[in-house]
Order: sequence, then structure tokens, then C-alpha cells
Amino acid sequence: MSATPPLLSVDISAGYPGKPLALDGVRFTVAAGEILGLIGESGSGKSTIALALLRLLELRGGEVRGSIRFGGRDLMSLSRRELRSVRGKEMAIVLQSPVAALNPALRLETQLREAWRAHRDEPWSEGREHARGLLLRMGLPAEDRFLRRYPRQLSVGQAQRVVIAMAVMHGPRLLIADEPTSALDPGSAGEILELFRGLNREFGTAILYVSHDLRSVAALCHTVAVLRHGRLADRGPAKQMLGEPGSGCEDPASSLAEALPLAFG
Repeated sequence: MSATPPLLSVDISAGYPGKPLALDGVRFTVAAGEILGLIGESGSGKSTIALALLRLLELRGGEVRGSIRFGGRDLMSLSRRELRSVRGKEMAIVLQSPVAALNPALRLETQLREAWRAHRDEPWSEGREHARGLLLRMGLPAEDRFLRRYPRQLSVGQAQRVVIAMAVMHGPRLLIADEPTSALDPGSAGEILELFRGLNREFGTAILYVSHDLRSVAALCHTVAVLRHGRLADRGPAKQMLGEPGSGCEDPASSLAEALPLAFG
């Protein structure tokens, strides 16, 4: 019996015209239901991968070459219209700055409604109840007064929870989280990690977790891939590479520093 193919299979190079490649022959896979942590120092190309997978890098003038196979389809061969049916529905992204991800001029309900209408034909009356349920799941109020707020009236942690609710509204098979806790205090960051863990455990959502925070990667991820200077340096089980939280390894970063000196060169 043949092995189950990965949900995501990537083999790409990417960059901007006239500049050195930001990604050079990066190859990795993400299995259905897997949480893969992508780590590396600043400038290693982590965020470039996040944008390249959804072909958003092209909108910033970048170029991507190679293959991005998702659910059996090559995303590189899809038209812009076909890509719109994938983005936000089957593959979604949570960016580093939740405040920047939300439109400051629109109330929260308006933004949730637009996210619903992007991929659903059912009336907003149905979507509204679905959105309320998601907000409650994210630990947020779901009453009308909260839905009438503008992003500026939210804390950073609340804004990130709203962004996550919008990202998972259509039950994507893969969630790309690009430094989702870097703007949060430790308490809020821990709560966001627990939300991701719950999405993975209850719905089987695969997650590509991009972060420089080794402790959060160790706490959340099944597998870790190390990116250095646009190339994949290594990959392995998180417990092996970072140490298992609570297993006596006081600092997961020290475990990785010993096992993977390339990551900190």
C-alpha cells in the first residue's frame, strides 16, 4: 500500500528582480494534521516562504519558481481567479501584525461579513452566527457591542484573535501562522498557542508555524525545519531538536544550539 501523499509539498526558489535569491531550492512537506515549525534567524527567508506559498509574494514584485503542490494541485499553475478560491478557504494565513491585518476604517462585523462572503453563498444571517461561535471559541465577546467595534478599540491580543477567527472561518486544511505571537505579551502568546493546538487537535488543521521563538515552537510543533540564508539546513521531530517542554530541558534554545549550530551561525 502506497504512503499517503503530503498535504503540502514545496520545492521553490524565490526572490526579487536584481537581488540575490531569498529562497534557494527550499524543499519541505507538511502532512495532513501536522504542525511544522519553521525557524531561522532574521533575514533567513521565513516570511518569504509564508507569502510565496499563497503566491502573495508576486503582489509585492517578487518571483517564485518551482512547485507548490497542495491537496494534489500545483498552485503555481493556477490562475489568479483559481487562487482566490484557495486563499482563505483551503489555505489561510495569520500575519505578524494583527492591527495591520485589519482594516482600521471598518467595524469588526463588516470585516467578518466580507470574509464570509468571499467563499460562501449563504446569507450573512447564517455567517453571523458562525462568526459569533468562532469569536466565543477565541475567548472573545460575541455580542453586538463588540461586533460594532473598530480595530483601534481592541487590544493587540484581541485583534490577533479576530484575525485568527477570520482565517479559520471556512475551515482551511492548512493555516500559515507567520510570527503570530511576536507582538503579544507572554500571557496572550500562550493563549494563542493553545488556540492553535485546539484547532489542530479538534479539526485536524495542519499548521505551518513560522517563528523565531524557540520556546513556542517547542511547545506547539510536531516537527521543526531550520532555515538559514534561504536554504533548509535541517529538519526533525521537535522533541528531538528542541527538547520536550517539562522533560527537564530548561531552555529548548540551548538544545537546538547544541544540535544545530548552523541555525545560529
